This record gives sequence, C-alpha cells and structure tokens, in this order.
Amino acid sequence: MNGFAKPEPELGSGNMVGQRMLTDSRTADDHLQFNIAADLKLWKGLSYNFSAGRNIINSFSYTQTPAYDFGALALVENPSRSESRGRTEYQVFTHLLNYEKTFGRHNLKAMYGFSREKSVAQGTSASGNHLSSPLIESLSGLIIEGKNDLIRANGWNYSSSLQSYFGRVSYNYDDRYYLQGSLRRDGSSKFGPTHRYGTFYSVSGGWNLHKESFFNIPWISELKPRISYGTVGNQNVENFQYLAKIFIAGSSEWLNYPLALLLRSRCT
Repeated sequence: MNGFAKPEPELGSGNMVGQRMLTDSRTADDHLQFNIAADLKLWKGLSYNFSAGRNIINSFSYTQTPAYDFGALALVENPSRSESRGRTEYQVFTHLLNYEKTFGRHNLKAMYGFSREKSVAQGTSASGNHLSSPLIESLSGLIIEGKNDLIRANGWNYSSSLQSYFGRVSYNYDDRYYLQGSLRRDGSSKFGPTHRYGTFYSVSGGWNLHKESFFNIPWISELKPRISYGTVGNQNVENFQYLAKIFIAGSSEWLNYPLALLLRSRCT
C-alpha cells in the first residue's frame, strides 16, 4: 500500500509506520509582537512610566489522510481532511507613578500602578471523512455519498481580561533596616460578577546584618535576613466556569451554556 506492507491475515491488522507516514499534517503560524515604553520626569523624585505591548498569532493547520487498507481493523475507504484557522491577540497596558525621597539616613520609595490585560481568541475548524479525490487538498472537495460520510464544522470566539490596581511603599534606614508593604486589587472576567475582584497584600522586613559594626566574619561578605508574609490570587481557570451549562455527549462543552441559566431560573 503506497510502499507500505499490509500484514498477513494471521498477523492481525495495522501498520503503524504506514498509517503515520501516509498522513500529511502541517501547521503554519505567523507571529507579530511589539512593545513601547515611555518615562517622564514630573517633579523632584516623582516620575511616570507607561508601557504597552501586543502579541498577535495567526495560525493555520491541516491534516489529510488518503485511503488505505492495512487489514480489517485498519481500513480507511476514502481520503479525509481537516483544517483549522485561528487568531489570538494579547495586549497589556501599564501605568506607573514612582516617588523617591532621601532625607538624612532615611530612604523612602513609593509606587502606584494600574494595568489592564486582554486576551482574545477566534477561529474556525472543519473536517470530513470523504474527499471526492485524493488530489484535492481543500475542504471544498468533501462530499457526502454514503450513510457513514460526514462533514463537521466548529468555531470559537472568547476573550478574557484582567484589571489591576496596585501600590507599594518601601523604607530603609541607613541601608541597613528595611520595611516594605504592598497592596493590590485585581479583577478578572473569568469569575462571576459578584466574585470578580479580590484584594491581596504583603509585608516584609529585612536587615543588612553584614553592615553592622559588630559583624566580623571574614568568610561571609553579605548576610541579609528577611521575613515576609502575603496573600496571592489565582485566575488560572477556564472561561465561563461560573455558568451552569447543558452538556450533550459528543458535543462541545460550551453548547447552550446561557440556556442552562434560563432553565434554572424557570425551575426555581
């Protein structure tokens, strides 16, 4: 079969090497990335920083398999093809206000920021198990002649965003004793409207012990004990998990998810 052997009946079915080599699969991605940044000195010790970035990925992939016969359990009567096209965009904007002041042996730094991230993914896919000719390398060649022939199509269009407000204050005395505190509030579209925002904080303290006059250990050049405590959040979940959904076996898990909310409201 196209240079690959069909097993003898007593050896069963299948030729894993032949089945893999006869399948033609390709993927092509175009990537575009750019970033810009600007710094502005507003006043003594006060500065503003802006940065923005964007990534764009356009992707195309296909798989085409010819008809082959490697035994009863490895028989494909007609050539098949599947294709997928998609576009993913990710963008982020960040604004920072920084303040720094030194008076005597006291050093103070403060920062306030705002950032917004957004991710959008769109695409379509289609497949069929009967091409009218193995010479046709496009979905337009798919046909339905028998009861087992099928053509399927799918698509996706979803987005998610993260919006954050955050600040940090750092203080040190004589570059020996350090205190730092931070506070941030994040809002993610992946959570329900009543649980979208969370507040997180951290505090820390440090001591440059090696700068003390009593510290005299020749084989230690730097020793800085530090203790910290804080809270963090996690938005690493799929979209729409807070919605009730209807699931039909063999179909997409996103099918009719708004309808499930309607049915639930009617039944309560």
